[in-house]
Amino acid sequence: MVSRGFRHLPVTNEIGDIFGLLDITKCLYQAIERMERAFGLSQKLYDALEGVEHHWVKESSEVTDYLENMRKSMSCPTLESVLDEIPPAEVKHRTNVKEIAVMMKKVHTTAVLVTRSHTLQGIFTSKDIVLRVIAAGLNPENCTVARVMTPKPDTATPETTVLDALKLMNSK
Repeated sequence: MVSRGFRHLPVTNEIGDIFGLLDITKCLYQAIERMERAFGLSQKLYDALEGVEHHWVKESSEVTDYLENMRKSMSCPTLESVLDEIPPAEVKHRTNVKEIAVMMKKVHTTAVLVTRSHTLQGIFTSKDIVLRVIAAGLNPENCTVARVMTPKPDTATPETTVLDALKLMNSK
């Protein structure tokens, strides 16, 4: 469902009665906890292997190569390894919300980065359109994104692990 742009899944029982509505972001909390536990165990094994490697480093390059491959397979992936090469959508801080909504639909995205002089100023999402523009009674044609964006968003580096990025996003 996420690949088709859906974040919500209606939950019904066997006879079709509505049971609830699942938001995929709620599932992330449990996934983060599981990843932390799994990565913690991998880190302990990694530390143990590092001690063994120092002992065997003079013995055999095959053992060293094997341990290095094992270490790589146990490490948590970085953002650089999971992000696609398509640059994120960007808009200038004075762009009106209607133009951005049209652009978001055209490029199939739910979030854009807001820049001024090529510097990140904020982030603007489809949720902001609903809650900060429409629900607030603002006119999307006359409202600049600078007025309704989330300013100064937290950022991460390409070297940040996926787990650390998820924890950062979850803590806000």
